[in-house]
Amino acid sequence: TYAHEILHCFGAPDLYRVDMDGTNYGMTQEFVDYCDANHKNEIMVSCYDPFTNTIPLDNVTNDLTDITAYYLGWIDSCEECEQFGVANSAH
Repeated sequence: TYAHEILHCFGAPDLYRVDMDGTNYGMTQEFVDYCDANHKNEIMVSCYDPFTNTIPLDNVTNDLTDITAYYLGWIDSCEECEQFGVANSAH
């Protein structure tokens, strides 16, 4: 959970929440559903370990996909973000 929350400080959006108030990069229900179905272990989708359904307290077991890497500014583009028309990274 700490890693998830710290990533917000660097620009990573929640990938489990639809943008209702303009603060989550225009995330649509379609994109949230896509992330849930295809990136269950992505750290911005869930802090749970999808295999044990627990929150590991001693290490981070979640993945960081191209979606989050794009919003952190680690890569210049993200095909999935473009496909679903979510807002561009601020980086």
